[in-house]
Amino acid sequence: MLVNLDSRLLASVLRLSLVAAYTTSACALVGACSLTVPDDLVGNADPQSTPAGASTSDGGGTNGGEAGTGPGPSTEGGADAFVATGANLEPNGDFEEGSCAPWSGKATLSDAPGHAGLHACKVCSDTFAAIAIDDQKSAGAPVVGATYHLELWAKQATYNPAYNALPLSTTLATTDGPKTVESKSDTSSSLTANSWSKITLSLDVTKPAESLSVQLAASPPFGFCFLFDDVSVTRTK
Repeated sequence: MLVNLDSRLLASVLRLSLVAAYTTSACALVGACSLTVPDDLVGNADPQSTPAGASTSDGGGTNGGEAGTGPGPSTEGGADAFVATGANLEPNGDFEEGSCAPWSGKATLSDAPGHAGLHACKVCSDTFAAIAIDDQKSAGAPVVGATYHLELWAKQATYNPAYNALPLSTTLATTDGPKTVESKSDTSSSLTANSWSKITLSLDVTKPAESLSVQLAASPPFGFCFLFDDVSVTRTK
């Protein structure tokens, strides 16, 4: 019977009735209700769970990338990487392969010791005309915006008192077929028989062209010879 119910149970029922009545009134006023369930009634959320749609990545990049910044830079070289390091673009530049290839004209392998190896190339005059030789554009195609550096060593093959100092013209050029597009020349070098002379020059490429070309020119007397060796063409930027 009702009179025998525990007084504490009656008190709880009364409180629940009051809460329900208050909630119903509040919902009628705002037009919506939101139910919040205490954590102690449903248990704490699993700390290892991941909300739907959220990334499980820790933000670490690949290939050495920093966290949260995506992949790092690739370590693979591009098409121009090998020339950006200063590699010699001139094949057989030291002539240690036993020939003067790819040089054209009157260049022949010398029996005399080279600048830094066993061989050098010799050019001799068999006429009274000027001698001109080139590397047959073997250094490859130039890149617009790059700078190319030429270095070579040269000397007289034999001493001639009439030509104690033989002028040598050296040119680094870009070409389209037989046409010179851009060039840089050194005409101040004079060769002696006593020591090797180092010749250097640089060319900034600003226009498209097909090939790089190295050219040597001199006007020695009949039967006069000079040597050249250790030819290098490198890209410096």
